[in-house]
Amino acid sequence: MLSHNGKSVVVQAAQLVFDKSARNVNTLGDSRPLINLNPKKHLTDGKVIVVGGRTDYDFPDNKASVFEGKDYTTSLVKNPITNSVERKFGGLIRGDKECQWTKDVVGRWFALTVEQAIGPDPFKPVAFRVWTWEDVPGQYPAAILDAANHGATSRYSVVSVAGGPANLDDLSTRHEPKPAWDNVLVVNTAATVGLNFKADFAKAAILFNQPFHEQEIQWHYGMKSEPGEDQGKTGITKAVTAPAQVARTASLKVNRESGEFQFEGGGLRAGGAVSGVEGLSGDAKPAKNLRGKNIAAVRATTMHITFPTPEADADYAVFIEQSWLCNRAVSEKTAEGFTVTFDRPAPEKATLDWMLVR
Repeated sequence: MLSHNGKSVVVQAAQLVFDKSARNVNTLGDSRPLINLNPKKHLTDGKVIVVGGRTDYDFPDNKASVFEGKDYTTSLVKNPITNSVERKFGGLIRGDKECQWTKDVVGRWFALTVEQAIGPDPFKPVAFRVWTWEDVPGQYPAAILDAANHGATSRYSVVSVAGGPANLDDLSTRHEPKPAWDNVLVVNTAATVGLNFKADFAKAAILFNQPFHEQEIQWHYGMKSEPGEDQGKTGITKAVTAPAQVARTASLKVNRESGEFQFEGGGLRAGGAVSGVEGLSGDAKPAKNLRGKNIAAVRATTMHITFPTPEADADYAVFIEQSWLCNRAVSEKTAEGFTVTFDRPAPEKATLDWMLVR
């Protein structure tokens, strides 16, 4: 019994046989590469195209790993040797005719300038890492990163993040047509409070400048299933354990022109009163008026109601209620108001209420 890359193997009759517990049997072992520093042994001619394996976890781009119609996405596969389900790391490194590659390059290491060697499982290095193993609680709120400005003048920021275009319309100019960062801040651990603001802010606690596009706040509130994909005659099936799970999304954003809040999701529920509403609208045009109440009818059979603020047009619904019994009709709707006609005159001290919905 031997061990290869953390896998159980059995040597029988000069053959290497993997048992059912083996995983990733076609990968290199867990070891550091031995680099031959003889430049005559290096293959440096030609140009290459590198296609990423699309390892973004949260919002995968279905087109990021497609090259010449073939998908090189990292996925779950069924190994044809062991029949076990395992992760197959995707990606592609393709050289042109000047590279002079033969089958001898299989298993050799490939390097790019200022990048780490790309092996079977390519991971970029972590530039800054702090791990702690603390078993005794502290009495002081000690931070991992601590920044303080004790000077007389202000600094612009504690952390600045840049790189890549700021306008999403310019992403097509990048070699990989996506933002330079998948996330700016990721929290993968439970915490008592996510963001704790314990001081005043001169302008805003959270500010969306929206210089190019509307900026959304999103919530994932449930999952829906999508069928898996079969890769055909290869015997390898993607998502073989279960159909793909895609999150349902609710979002909140503010229109860059009108300043309106736009909510998209399953609906809106308020645990208390909704106050200060200027209008109700069921279409794209906002209502400018909500209601009028306790309007004196002064023995009239016809009343003309003028809105405090003109509507965009006469395409609205208006609801009437009065303090006396009679039939009524609404006519002559305009952007400035409408007319109500009664089949009998209003009595003394009669009043009328109206409500408008677009």
